[in-house]
Amino acid sequence: MVEGNDASFSVNLINRTDQPLHLVRVHYSVCGCFFEQEKLPEVIAPHSNVPLVFGVQTEQLPDHFRAQLTFVLTNPSGVTFTPAVTLIGSVRREIAITPAFIDFGTVILGG
Repeated sequence: MVEGNDASFSVNLINRTDQPLHLVRVHYSVCGCFFEQEKLPEVIAPHSNVPLVFGVQTEQLPDHFRAQLTFVLTNPSGVTFTPAVTLIGSVRREIAITPAFIDFGTVILGG
């Protein structure tokens, strides 16, 4: 569950190859709600595990959402890899009631 207007999450990008992978770009599937919380690395070193931190603006998301982040990576030979992560969640929204309080006075039953 994502709560509040802004939240963050991380995705671990693992390079199990013997070559560096260049992170060309990230595709976000919905609403422009997702953004890079920290600068993404340009190169993922061989045999490394790199956490990528993203933010999400929850006010633009529907109450229940399914979104996909697709990473576009290339190796030195020009081969392209496109791993994807699917995010499924619910956004809790604060409910505002107006007026917040109504006093009907004292009610006496059976008198």
